[in-house]
Amino acid sequence: MPVSVEGIPVSGRRALAALVELAGPGRPVWLVGGALREMVSGRAAGDLDLAVVGGALDLGRRVADRLDAAFVVLDVARGAGRILGRSGDVAMDLVDLRAPTLEGDLRARDFTVNALAAPLRDLLRDGRVELVDPTGGLGDLERRLVRVCAPTAIVDDPVRALRGVRLAMRPGWRLTPETERAIAEGAARLAGVSPERQRDELVGILSEPSAGAGLRTLDRLGVLPVLLPESGAMRAT
Repeated sequence: MPVSVEGIPVSGRRALAALVELAGPGRPVWLVGGALREMVSGRAAGDLDLAVVGGALDLGRRVADRLDAAFVVLDVARGAGRILGRSGDVAMDLVDLRAPTLEGDLRARDFTVNALAAPLRDLLRDGRVELVDPTGGLGDLERRLVRVCAPTAIVDDPVRALRGVRLAMRPGWRLTPETERAIAEGAARLAGVSPERQRDELVGILSEPSAGAGLRTLDRLGVLPVLLPESGAMRAT
């Protein structure tokens, strides 16, 4: 399935063009993740996630300087940084691939509908490109299924349990049985996740119109007692 550059706001396209130019012809850059999920669904891309083979932090700083934007280091070990336009019109996360290959990186992501990639240089040049989809994410997107990329996806990063529930709160969407099992089995590990990351995902759930349904799903899968231990006593009264 092709994706069109028209799904990216003009300010975003300008920032991406600067990124491609500074990366140079010998360094591939891929647009990945949720922005592509939204574009395939007919919605405009929001925050943009980009992946490069290496040197993301150095490249991100140079792009931020070119755009007169701010640059925030998110994770030194993972080579992850964020470029933020000072007027709020650009938000891009730039990270190193988490595997030796693009396909390996995508298979190590959270959910199949987010494990999509588009070669950025080709997208900007041609206006449309076919997506890289090693986990069947496009089929799951069509069926509105939230499916983990691998059985260990939640254990690898427990905050994904909250993200998966939030995705499944969209009208007509649902968690697959294997995803529910993975969330239930990894729920206890959320206790080791920073409160800030827990908060960000929980706020996202509470801001949805179907927040009540989301909380009930978290409770059913054993996630809510980890986030709010007092909920057990509340239930008993």
